[in-house]
Amino acid sequence: MSSLQYHNDEGYGETCGPLFHYSQSVTIGNIVKVSGQGGWTFDGSLNLDGDDIKGQVDRAFENVEKVLRAAGLRGWEDVFSVRSYHADLDATLQMTVDNFKARMPDHKPVWTCIGVKKLAFPGMAIEIEVEAYKA
Repeated sequence: MSSLQYHNDEGYGETCGPLFHYSQSVTIGNIVKVSGQGGWTFDGSLNLDGDDIKGQVDRAFENVEKVLRAAGLRGWEDVFSVRSYHADLDATLQMTVDNFKARMPDHKPVWTCIGVKKLAFPGMAIEIEVEAYKA
């Protein structure tokens, strides 16, 4: 069995990981699992604009990319599985699909898409969790 290697990206991961007692990703052999990423920005504190749904979706994808790279991967091209959680599925579904097409034009990951009543922070519209293969 491979040993587990935990990673946190600079900024949000380094600050909030210890605060909430979790890691941004874990590597198990050649598989990297990334914890749910929201559409926040981070400048020493968490910034989340509840009125900018498209911005949140785009930033959630960017935050996943940051965590993947911090774990030594190339980015979305290494992702094979996605779970997305949506506070308003009607508002965010197509934006999510558009990001898939832009960020993974050469492959289609497996995907579970879940509508939820509420996410971790007030105004949070989406959370994206992925698994990726590290070649």
